[in-house]
Amino acid sequence: MKKLDPVVALYELARRHPRIGQLRTKFLKSYWHGRELDAALTGAREQKLISTAFNDVGHEPAPVHCLCIIGLKAWPQLEQRNQEFWQDTAGKLKGVDCRDSTLQCAALISNSFSTLFIDRMMKLKAC
Repeated sequence: MKKLDPVVALYELARRHPRIGQLRTKFLKSYWHGRELDAALTGAREQKLISTAFNDVGHEPAPVHCLCIIGLKAWPQLEQRNQEFWQDTAGKLKGVDCRDSTLQCAALISNSFSTLFIDRMMKLKAC
């Protein structure tokens, strides 16, 4: 069985959150609403979408703002840049760190204890 990527699982759950539905309903007639289902925008049309969406939902937390713009599409249908957009914003959610484990911060106390323990063992062996 294929392991499910937590970033993908979080996206699929979060895009169905009632808050996203409430905001989408509130801005149903806005220029950005539902545009992610159309062909990808570029240039001035893309800038208009970004600007309008920011004016409407830019005060919301970044993941909510992101989902209002791209959340109608399932993960496999998202363009690469929108998948990266989600990964960048989801990484700011408390308790979520989408970075590779080699880039994540280790626990300071555990690291310090390990370093002290190794140093102590080396000194004891040297005596």
